[in-house]
Amino acid sequence: MLYLKSLTRLRPGPVQDYPFCTPLLQNLTRLDFTAPVTVLCGDNGCGKTTLLELAAAVLRLNRIEPPHGRSEEADGRSDAQRRLYQAAGCYRAALSRKPAHNFFFAAEDFTRYVGFVEAEKRFARESLAHLRGRYGSSYAEALAAQPYSGTLDELMRLYGAPLERQSHGQGFLEFFRARLRPGGLYFMDEPEAALSYVNQLALIYLIQDAVREGSQFLLATHSPILSAIPGACLLEMEDGLLRQTAYEDLGLVRFLSHFLRAHEHILAAGDASPEEQ
Repeated sequence: MLYLKSLTRLRPGPVQDYPFCTPLLQNLTRLDFTAPVTVLCGDNGCGKTTLLELAAAVLRLNRIEPPHGRSEEADGRSDAQRRLYQAAGCYRAALSRKPAHNFFFAAEDFTRYVGFVEAEKRFARESLAHLRGRYGSSYAEALAAQPYSGTLDELMRLYGAPLERQSHGQGFLEFFRARLRPGGLYFMDEPEAALSYVNQLALIYLIQDAVREGSQFLLATHSPILSAIPGACLLEMEDGLLRQTAYEDLGLVRFLSHFLRAHEHILAAGDASPEEQ
């Protein structure tokens, strides 16, 4: 299912300001989506995360993070997010229809989100304990407890096992198992960050299941494993340009293949360039 069909720039923004200062956004006027899974690849600083976040801002996707203002770190990021939301007015997203579910997942936000979820659970439990015996009737107590018990029940339904007691990678997978639902539009920025190669393969299976149930994905990744999702449209960013690329021609795949073949020579020579070997 393709919910998001295209992203089109309506007018250019000031090139001295973020995110318009990004060469990729200066050159990109339209991006068409042709497959249920689109993978953005490229080296650090190429603009793939900026493009992903801009598209999420245009679509007003739900970002997986605690509310802003709870930490200095969150406040620091909110300025960049405000700029992205302002820039979103220069773009139009064409949708075939509205997805039933959506989220924007950034690996760097996940640790803070886990802390937020567990804090919400603790607050609900403490509030329920505080309410016990404070009302003259069980009916009144049940009414007062309803918001807290509802919050706790919902979080336990989504995340039965405490996320903070799992390894970082297990927490990632548990989150995806809980939140990938049929008929969704999902954006992921470097979801492989805490995943072993085996668990990256497990994530591919989750994505494939969701696609079969009518979901669409846009991923930014450095992973040669996630880039191998069957049927995905692979878009590589280099020198401010975006081009569709075959899997075996991706820079990250060519580099890994070269490194596995000649790692001893590369490490001894201090040269990691496949072109110069």
